[in-house]
Amino acid sequence: MKKLLLLSFFLILPFCVHAQLFVNNTTFTPAQLVQDVLLGGGVTVSNITFNGSAVNATVARDQAGYFTTGVTPTNLGINSGIILSTGNAQLALGPNNQNNASQVTATPSAGDADLASLANGGIQNTSILEFDFIPTGTELSFNFVFGSEEYPEFVNSTFNDVFGFFLSGPGIAGPFSGGAINIALIPSTTIPITINTVNGGFANGCPAVLPGGANSGFYVNNCGGTSIQYDGFTTVLTASATVECGELYHIKLAVANVGDNGWDSAVFLQANSFNVNPIDLGSDFVEVGGTALCVGDTVELNTGLDASITHEWYFGPDLIVGETSPTLVVSEPGDYTVIAYPYGPACPITDTITIEYYPPLPVAEPIDLENCAPNNVYDLTVNTPIVLNGLDPFAFELNYALTEEDFEFFNYIPNPTAYVSTGSGQVIYVGVVDIFSGSECSVIQSFQLIELPCTLDPQPLDLVLCDEVTPGDDFEIFDLTENDDDALGGLDPALYEVTYHNTQVDANTGDFPISPANIYNGTNETIFVRVVEIAFPSNFGTNSFTLTVNPLPEIAAISQEICSENTFSVTPDGSGSNVIPTGTTYTWTVLSPSGITGASDEATAQTSISQTLTNITTAPIDVVYTVTASVGTSPNICTDTFTITVTVNPIPTVTVNS
Repeated sequence: MKKLLLLSFFLILPFCVHAQLFVNNTTFTPAQLVQDVLLGGGVTVSNITFNGSAVNATVARDQAGYFTTGVTPTNLGINSGIILSTGNAQLALGPNNQNNASQVTATPSAGDADLASLANGGIQNTSILEFDFIPTGTELSFNFVFGSEEYPEFVNSTFNDVFGFFLSGPGIAGPFSGGAINIALIPSTTIPITINTVNGGFANGCPAVLPGGANSGFYVNNCGGTSIQYDGFTTVLTASATVECGELYHIKLAVANVGDNGWDSAVFLQANSFNVNPIDLGSDFVEVGGTALCVGDTVELNTGLDASITHEWYFGPDLIVGETSPTLVVSEPGDYTVIAYPYGPACPITDTITIEYYPPLPVAEPIDLENCAPNNVYDLTVNTPIVLNGLDPFAFELNYALTEEDFEFFNYIPNPTAYVSTGSGQVIYVGVVDIFSGSECSVIQSFQLIELPCTLDPQPLDLVLCDEVTPGDDFEIFDLTENDDDALGGLDPALYEVTYHNTQVDANTGDFPISPANIYNGTNETIFVRVVEIAFPSNFGTNSFTLTVNPLPEIAAISQEICSENTFSVTPDGSGSNVIPTGTTYTWTVLSPSGITGASDEATAQTSISQTLTNITTAPIDVVYTVTASVGTSPNICTDTFTITVTVNPIPTVTVNS
């Protein structure tokens, strides 16, 4: 049931280990105490007054307050609620160390006709809380305790403080104001509760043992009590009455001194107990209270009413079409409201509940585990870090089981690091439980154990590098582990090991692996790779691949001279210091100067460099080509850059003089 409580900030009690009463009579107004503390369900309240005034109900009064017993209940029997006192409500705080305790109120009020009719003296220090209410049901009830300092000294005397709960409205005819009746009665009787009608017997002072008295089964002797001041009080009792649904009623909750202003008395009204047989969908399922649902969970809401009664269910503001029964199965978060009509269409009753879900656990999916037959022993924990996906293993408990139901009975696989499979395709379940936050939410997933009729046949790729570190020495640093994935061919690297060797013999035995394999100083040679199943070393395979160190082209700058409209052609050779590896090709760029035509870039690999150039001026012009020499295939292409300067001379002009 949703209930607005403005009291969450009232008390923080980290130190409280003994039963103790706490009273706040300075923060909350009587109207707030009614609306936010006393009310339960099934009633709508209006016209709240205190000591005869609506204004008084909007100002904090020291005779009315909120009480709680904190984390440890007292012998009062009620953990929290409203206190109405003839004096300052702070007097209620324990221990019981006075026999005639009083604490004067700052705003005394006197006189009340209804209380006077129950008393034998003048009415003093009244504490009267009144309000109108409309019930959405037929049975009103609330719980209370009456306590007094007049116990036990004034038992069986004419000097009794007085209290009463005066209810008036349709169908009620009584002797009090407005035809009200007093519903503060001894259970199963019509006898009003007073000091004379409920007690443990008369005694002077406040002894720990009393002789016994009227209806003593409803009395608590608090003499020497540690948590409450009043010498005695009733057990938790219930005031009740039959009302008519949808009609306007008035109730007066009143307590007063009689004849004097001393020897305080009080009434404790239990929080949220002022009900009219409401629908109660229960407490909210919320994260802050640690009661939210886990992803995938459902909860059945139930009004408890007969299936013949019309129901309307709402998800937020929207009517849930087709849902008209007393129950509703909820599988998603939100506010759910039910309206039912057990008393006819003119008097609906309703309740709302909030459903929240904890966020899903951020786990990852497990992978299927593969072995080469006949190996049927699996290390299931290979999936542990995968599934936990970075979660703290001390905060999230992970286990493996043969069925989903096994998790309900904690029937886990005892040795997951060496589980013997029953056959290829067996399904294993892995479950993760949040044990840190308190939600105990869990996720159960499955994976398969697969036996493959595989032979280990690694298929590595040849590796090629350019001779760049020390040109001409034919050695380079190779990362042999680039071939790991190709050697494994999809096998699980957690179950299979890849090593590299300089001889086939070492690869067969696994001896003298190259280490570290990722920075091997190699030349033009053959390397042997070995793949072995870690759990079964006799299951292995080998293969080989080559390392190639390609020399870098090295070509000196070249110059040529041609006449305009002629073609220059350059095919670099190995003369001098030039190094021209077999298969070297050329591309180039050229910045064509003014006066030259025919010069252009070439992006397609050529075996030589040539172009026809025309000089349209009368002076020689140099055309500079930037040439890239390349050898090898992607991604292992070795390159060098050099220049060719072509001087293009103009065609001479002959002048003939006559």
